[in-house]
Amino acid sequence: MLKKFIALILISLLFFSCSKKNSEDNPQKGIKQSKVKYSFEPTGLVSVYSEENSGFYKNQIYYLQYKGDTFGLKFTDYKGNIKKEIEFTRGNGPGQLKFIRSIKINNNRIYIYDSGVNTINIYDMNGNFIEEYQINDTIGSPWFIDVDDKYAYYTGLRKYRLGKIDFKTGSLNNSVKYAEIDMEFNENDMIKAGVIKVNDNNNMLYDIRYNSSEIKIYNKDLKLIDQIKFNFKKAYEPYHVIKLPDGDSWFMGDMKFTSISFDKNYIYLPFGGGYGLNRKELLWKGKTHPFRIFVFDINTGKYLYKIENKKIKKITGTVFIHGVTNQNIILYVEESGSLVKRLDPNREKRSIQNISIVVLNNPPYN
Repeated sequence: MLKKFIALILISLLFFSCSKKNSEDNPQKGIKQSKVKYSFEPTGLVSVYSEENSGFYKNQIYYLQYKGDTFGLKFTDYKGNIKKEIEFTRGNGPGQLKFIRSIKINNNRIYIYDSGVNTINIYDMNGNFIEEYQINDTIGSPWFIDVDDKYAYYTGLRKYRLGKIDFKTGSLNNSVKYAEIDMEFNENDMIKAGVIKVNDNNNMLYDIRYNSSEIKIYNKDLKLIDQIKFNFKKAYEPYHVIKLPDGDSWFMGDMKFTSISFDKNYIYLPFGGGYGLNRKELLWKGKTHPFRIFVFDINTGKYLYKIENKKIKKITGTVFIHGVTNQNIILYVEESGSLVKRLDPNREKRSIQNISIVVLNNPPYN
């Protein structure tokens, strides 16, 4: 009994000693300046959740377009040159799609979460339909999804902080519930949602939240293994609910972390950005924040670098990181300011969606 008690104390000490604390102004290896290598404006993107319907896979960038009765999934090189396009038919039949909420690619399989009919469809890299999995309605409200070969992992909006869905049964295999369960939005409620990301290098799950400055690390059984704590140098407006006169709920405020990526050595986290709202005209307005990416040691959790860029400097909107290589950092930027002109003064603006794909060099390797 005494041995078990001592072992429990040692495990607890190990866990809390591994909970790393880092401060924004004190990266251990300093501030690194990045260079913009390429940028382009994807056109015709789906108008909702376009950041989750785009990504990076095997040195190609992909994004989803509306195309009448079909959806088009385009693959491009870093410069935006189209290399391949896959079309998916709208409808309710096998392999057809109704409302695409999220697209993930893993092991040469395309996984599409269709929230219109609550299914996950799987296709090969040529768009050939392989299988459809119906998701049980009791899983709550998935916000962000990532996948491996057997399971889908998601962050929830109201009931479940994390969920693990078995593809074969469509039911929860495991879950982590919120301490308090909110079944409806009220004025000024803080948004609990965030992002879950599977790291194929170490088989861990990384959980970040819009209103949190912590990175929680879970194994695939949803057991909390470690956490990295980060201190921002200033306070931010919480990302929260506002109620409009017609009863609709909208979100506004600052999002500390919206996305995460990693390679074998580092964790990359851009500051997310945020939005305000012109209540009179009911128009979104991007909030302006300094552009920076925080880089952590993937093994120790220590904060090593802060990456900045002289051309970008500030973003009026939001930033998502789609992927990294030893040479490149791939960003999806939704900016209501003058980003296109700052990146290339000679280029005419092509898109009314204010979305740019920006490829930076990767300073820790350069």
